[in-house]
Amino acid sequence: MSVSRATSTVEVCPGLSTARGSVPQTPLGKPHTPVMPAPAESLLAILQDHFRPREDGWLWIAFFDDGDDRGVVEQIEGSMSAEPGAAQGLATVINGVSIDRVFLALCRTAGRPQEADRELWRFLRSEVDTEKLVDLVVFNGHETWSMRGEDLTAQRAALG
Repeated sequence: MSVSRATSTVEVCPGLSTARGSVPQTPLGKPHTPVMPAPAESLLAILQDHFRPREDGWLWIAFFDDGDDRGVVEQIEGSMSAEPGAAQGLATVINGVSIDRVFLALCRTAGRPQEADRELWRFLRSEVDTEKLVDLVVFNGHETWSMRGEDLTAQRAALG
C-alpha cells in the first residue's frame, strides 16, 4: 500500500477482521489503543514507519469496503482541525461516499491529540454513521492514541 498526495486506489492487507455492521472496540486495560480492521492497521503502520515531524496536523482518510483488500486513501496537508468549516466539509464527504468504513489518521509529533482534534472527532461522531466511522487515531513514529478508545474509557469511568 502506498500513501501519496493524491487520491489513489491502494492494496491493503487481505481480509478484514471486522464483520459488516460492527465497529472494533478497544480492549479493556489498554485505553486509547486502537483496534482496527486490517486496511486501517496497514495504513497506520506505513504512516508510522514514514513519520515526519513536519507533517504535524496532516490527516489521512482511508475509505474501504468490508471483505475487500483495496481502499482509497486521501492525504490532507496542513492543519485540518484548525480550518473553519473543515469538520463539516469532511463529514459531508464521508457521508456522501458509498463505502462501508472510513478510518482517519492524524499526525501529531507528540503522539497525543490536541483539543481541536477532540472537537473534530466529536463533530464527526455526531454527523457520521457510527458503523461507518472506524476511528480517528492520532499518531507519531512510535505512539498511537485512539479517539474511539478515549470515548470508551470515558464511558467506562462514568459507569463506575
